[in-house]
Amino acid sequence: MAVPTLSPLIIDSLRAQIAAAGLAGSLGEHLSTALLQECGLTMNAGMLVNDAGELASVAEQLHYPVVLKTAAVEHKSDVGGVILSIATADDLIAAYEELADRLGPEAYIAPMIDAPGVEMTLGAYRDPQRGPMVTLGLVAETAADIGAEDAETPSNLVMLAAPFGAATAQRALAGLEPQPPLDSAQGADAVDMNAFCEMAARLSALMHALADCVIEVDINPVKVGAWGVVGLDALVVLSDLPREDSTTCP
Repeated sequence: MAVPTLSPLIIDSLRAQIAAAGLAGSLGEHLSTALLQECGLTMNAGMLVNDAGELASVAEQLHYPVVLKTAAVEHKSDVGGVILSIATADDLIAAYEELADRLGPEAYIAPMIDAPGVEMTLGAYRDPQRGPMVTLGLVAETAADIGAEDAETPSNLVMLAAPFGAATAQRALAGLEPQPPLDSAQGADAVDMNAFCEMAARLSALMHALADCVIEVDINPVKVGAWGVVGLDALVVLSDLPREDSTTCP
C-alpha cells in the first residue's frame, strides 16, 4: 500500500483558512474535527452551541441518541464533561443546563456511535529531532479488557515517522502486546483494522504536509468495527509562533 499524499489544493486551502482566521494553539473539538475531515479522515462530526437559545433552536431537529460534551476544557472526561446516550430533545436540554452550570455554556453535540467494535487511539506530534511522528494502538481500557498487565505502558502503542503507508501501520500493530482484537466486543463481526491503518496513514500524510503548522493531533478514541472506522473525539494544536518566525503558518 502506497504512502498517501494530500492534494496541494487541500493543503493550500487549509493554510489560507488558518491564516485568514488567525488560528493558533488548541482548536477545540469542533474545528479540529473539521480540519481532519477536510484531510480525508473519517470523524464523528457534530455541532457547536454557545448558549441555551442556540440549543433550543436545534434540539428538536437532531437525530437521537446524541452525546453532549463541554467545549470549555480539553480533557472533558476528567471533569465530567461528557454525557452519553441522550435519547430525546428534553433530555438534551436538561443535560445541557446541568453541564452549562458546571463548565460554561459552550458545548459540542454529536451523534452517539453505539455500533459494535473496539476502541483504538491515534495521535501525532512534531518531534524537534525526528520530525512528525504518529502514535497508534489500543486505548487503555481496551488493552486492560484483553489482558494487558499494565494498560498504561508504551507496549500498547507504536510510534512511526510520518509519512507511511497502511501496510507499515499493519506491521507495526502486529508487534503490540496485547494484540488488537480481531473480533468486535460482541464477538460477532470482524474488526476492520485495515481501515484503522489507512486512517493512521492519512494522518501521517497530514502531519508530513503541515509539519510547520501542526504541533499535535489527538484522536481518542477511534471506534473500529466491521463497518469501518470513525474518530469520536479530536484535538488539533497549531503553532502559535509569530508570522515572522514561520513563513507558511501564522
